[in-house]
Amino acid sequence: MKIFFETKNFDPGKNFFEITELKGIGHPDTLCDSIGAKLGIEYSKFWLKEIGGELHNIPHYNLDKLLLGGGESSKKWKGGSITKPVDVIIGGNVTKKVGKTELDLQNFCEKHVKKVLQKNAGQKFEYKVITNHLSKGSSALVKNYQDNKEISLANDTSFGTGHYPYTKLEETVKAVQNYLLQKKLTKKWIGTDIKIMGRRTKDENFITVALATIDEHISDDEDYLDKMHGIRRELMQKFDINSLNLNMADKPHLGKQEDNYYLTVSGTSAENADPGQIGRGNRTNGLISPFRYQTLEATAGKNLTRHVGGFYNIWAQQISKKLHEKLGLNSQVVIVSELGRPITECMVSVVTSQKITDPKKVEDLAKEVMDNHEKNVYNILENKIEYYPFNYLKNV
Repeated sequence: MKIFFETKNFDPGKNFFEITELKGIGHPDTLCDSIGAKLGIEYSKFWLKEIGGELHNIPHYNLDKLLLGGGESSKKWKGGSITKPVDVIIGGNVTKKVGKTELDLQNFCEKHVKKVLQKNAGQKFEYKVITNHLSKGSSALVKNYQDNKEISLANDTSFGTGHYPYTKLEETVKAVQNYLLQKKLTKKWIGTDIKIMGRRTKDENFITVALATIDEHISDDEDYLDKMHGIRRELMQKFDINSLNLNMADKPHLGKQEDNYYLTVSGTSAENADPGQIGRGNRTNGLISPFRYQTLEATAGKNLTRHVGGFYNIWAQQISKKLHEKLGLNSQVVIVSELGRPITECMVSVVTSQKITDPKKVEDLAKEVMDNHEKNVYNILENKIEYYPFNYLKNV
């Protein structure tokens, strides 16, 4: 490992203007991430059970290409219907057979897609699973796995990013989603598709929320508007928000028709005209913060042991958090490596506005995270890790 330090004032919380976004648990992009993560976890567990309990026995796979689209629905006050199921198109490459053991990919995918969508998109969500875009892995990558089981070699040239601590705006955006999900337990009209955009200008916070509602639990337009006014009042009282806008596409001035309001049958816009794609949503910290260093790599669906474009994001987030907790440093971390190198032979950039008085302690904390890689993977397999999108798979 080579580690570099740079002193730079980067904290967006100190800027005049800041934005951050969060795509909630039922957003179409988040559903794609959650499905990809679930498939990767269950694929790993399948092979660990079939051919041995060592992580290096997990064969090559990349299930990080996934789309949702094509669905249609008819929204009605007091309850509408799905008129065309959503296509869940799974792409990537997998090893289907090891020795005499062969994985039935269609049944495997259908089983675990169902678990995710029933929990995160709702019981009324209708879909069909398409796996004919899955292929075998490239011979070079498969050989990289087969010939190097005792040492984990990176199977891509890629990088990951992380930052800690969060700004007040980032914390507020996270808290608003968590509050709405808690409210959903008693307010059945709230859907899982919650998208939040936070903007800060100097000391003022502006929040825009797209909150999917479930038509079955709303009697008419007056009932809808009463519910919107109520939840808006609660959020304004609960959080440090100067301005809050809800469901900006609503057009009550055009009349009582259902299409003038953000209604869904299932609780997510994925059911109709809002497709999703893996990797377009939240980063590993659960946010989209454009004033931070970002990677466009999707953590979801990537091989948990070898694909550095995935777990380097977790490493970077963990290193940044440890630097804050142990040394009081506010930092952004970037980790990069090359295909074929051992995963710990990487370059680590630590950017902070503070003076680093003991570089050796920083390096030791980074190595500590890397040495815990296997523990991290097992924690993911056992649903014991809080990073996105794995945190959306609790009880799935």
